[in-house]
Amino acid sequence: MPPSSSGMKELCALLNISIGYYIDKVANFTLDRNATIKAKNLRSKAKEKIFADVKDEREQRKESQREQKDKERTAKLDKMNPAAREKFLKKEEEKHRKRRMKKSGG
Repeated sequence: MPPSSSGMKELCALLNISIGYYIDKVANFTLDRNATIKAKNLRSKAKEKIFADVKDEREQRKESQREQKDKERTAKLDKMNPAAREKFLKKEEEKHRKRRMKKSGG
């Protein structure tokens, strides 16, 4: 490191020139055919791994939401008296029946 600020300015100018040179050098660098194929394969494997991780995370989140919803439903049913529980279950079954009818086209 230069001891004075004037030396620092010169160093900064030299660094800008050298960094620009290396950026241009790397940008114009080309790989041979085998290296290009290998790089593409490595990139695709990395991409697949990332997507698999994201997919697993999403599935775990959906599963935990499903479990939470089921726990809330059972807690709600436990708090109900028998007549209200029967009414609730009947309504729920009616909703499921309508959904099945809608999906089957009838």
